[in-house]
Amino acid sequence: MPITNGVGHSAFTEMKQKHLREILKTHMAIVKAITCKYSYLDPYYYYIDATAGPGKIGGEEGSPLVFIDSARDIQLDYHAYFIEKVADNCLSLMKAISNTHHGNICICNQQYEYVLPQICQEYNDKQFGVLYIDNTNCMADLETLKTVVPLRPKIDILMYLSATNIKRTPGETLDDYIEALGKEHWLIRKSYYGDKHYFTFLFGYNGPKSLLDKYQTIGLYHIKNDIGRGIYDKMRWTNAERKERLQKTFPFIEHTKNISSTLNTGLLEAQLYPDQKGCVKDAK
Repeated sequence: MPITNGVGHSAFTEMKQKHLREILKTHMAIVKAITCKYSYLDPYYYYIDATAGPGKIGGEEGSPLVFIDSARDIQLDYHAYFIEKVADNCLSLMKAISNTHHGNICICNQQYEYVLPQICQEYNDKQFGVLYIDNTNCMADLETLKTVVPLRPKIDILMYLSATNIKRTPGETLDDYIEALGKEHWLIRKSYYGDKHYFTFLFGYNGPKSLLDKYQTIGLYHIKNDIGRGIYDKMRWTNAERKERLQKTFPFIEHTKNISSTLNTGLLEAQLYPDQKGCVKDAK
């Protein structure tokens, strides 16, 4: 993946931003309905972009511009924090932001590990919004998230992750993040066909289960249902680990290998964890 000033981009960037827009608009509409209904809640939408980037890269709008456009479409008042550690990217972002936005924007030229604790200093369950993290080559800093996420229980968390990077990075696992951050529900999107790095969105929120159907219409599946579990297992385990777990669950597989060449672990896995297309090839 090409990287410019610390920001990755690829042939899948356009599709990624399209799906980010869908996720943000769906989330914004839900939050707007809640905050309009209950006057004791903070009326603003809080958006924290921990890895904001330069605004545009590779000809595509970056996440800050996707957010601003989405908020304009939803007619949402907001407070936005765009955190970016590269000074040149901050300058480019300031130039890229249109004067027509109708929210409060703060651009922070600093590491998000430093800024997030400054934004979230005290407990507040009246603020709704989302914290978005898109680290190019590594997982988000778990210690920072463990500090700030519990202080804003109604600010949900959206991460863009690479299965390849997760498996190559020693230390915390994806399960560690989900357990430590304490969100009630975790949803995941299928990675893009042909993407060898297996990038996808992982979304954690606190709220009613009734929202799951709404999120599923935009391709976000709960990690405990059949489709979501299959995607999640592919993100956190290598092929060898998935094969080993499958054989422990179904020990008869080893004894039936010679019955038919079609009875391989890939086919059985596809039956157990079907993806959106039911495609055996995607399950390997």
